[in-house]
Amino acid sequence: MLTAKFSQPFVQCLFGCQYHGASPTEQRATIINFFQALLQSSAAHVEILESEDGTRPGFMSKLFLAYWRQETDYQSWWSSEPVTQFWHSLPDDAGFWREKLTLRPSRVLYETNKHIPTGFANVAQIKPLVEKTGYWGSYRDRIEDSTPEDKLESKIQLAAPPSSDDEIRLGRTTIKHFPDNICFVVEGQDRGSMEHDEKHYWTENFQDISEEWILTAIHGGHEDGIISARLCQGTDSGLFKPETDKTNALSYNRTVQVFYFTDMSWMERIGRKYKSHVTLRRRFMEAYGPGGVMENGNILLWVDLGILKGQDMEAEYIGCYDDTGFLAYRERPGFTVEACL
Repeated sequence: MLTAKFSQPFVQCLFGCQYHGASPTEQRATIINFFQALLQSSAAHVEILESEDGTRPGFMSKLFLAYWRQETDYQSWWSSEPVTQFWHSLPDDAGFWREKLTLRPSRVLYETNKHIPTGFANVAQIKPLVEKTGYWGSYRDRIEDSTPEDKLESKIQLAAPPSSDDEIRLGRTTIKHFPDNICFVVEGQDRGSMEHDEKHYWTENFQDISEEWILTAIHGGHEDGIISARLCQGTDSGLFKPETDKTNALSYNRTVQVFYFTDMSWMERIGRKYKSHVTLRRRFMEAYGPGGVMENGNILLWVDLGILKGQDMEAEYIGCYDDTGFLAYRERPGFTVEACL
């Protein structure tokens, strides 16, 4: 396994644009493409994804996971005239949102099985993982700021957000005050390089149980300490099997799950709670670990994990559905609206 070395705080910013139907309208697509070009002119890397909201049929989002090597790089881009002009010109029903995170080396980890830059590794140096891993609690043991005296716990009690009734909140809502120790997690899988034998083995042994686990986690909700969860697909990665459903995110070669947990303890708890994950984890380690039948398999896996101080987060939503990301928690303790116009 491999990890990454982080030498300084870096920025990950998630941007999204909501739309209806299989693809955005021509007008919205033009706006999305223009913004994508702005992002790619500055960010060290931009992962382009799409996400379907299973509770709202026909509703999609274009997602950009953008990375900057340091805060000053992001701020220089964000305050530049083209970006400022674009962002402030968005109408009250734009469906655009952003969630900006400043991630500190003592509060992050990255793990992957291939020497291919993904996630946090796009702004860090990949290196061998020499620490013992694979046991329950190994992630926490690698977080420098997590100690027996400070377990980086949250002080908030998460409750279900109010029902939105599919309402769009017009105008701009900016949130700049967050609880400490929200745990940000990205889990990614890419099966695009699998050859025939591995595809067959994966289909027979992992396809069903991996889908069961991912869908269980995505729909876990506040009962599992989940503030927000997004299931995303790289539509340019191709379908794992040509005959599979193109509307199903898990049918694509590259899939990404994005979570915000109340704190890291909830992320640890959900991994142990559900049989599908416990079984999947055991089977995977047996097959893809040393001496396993798929030891040299080509599947690409990665995990990003960051524990955030409240001061290192901000979010903004412009004409988005009421239950989009942190917008759903704008009236809850610990989440303070800076501006609502």
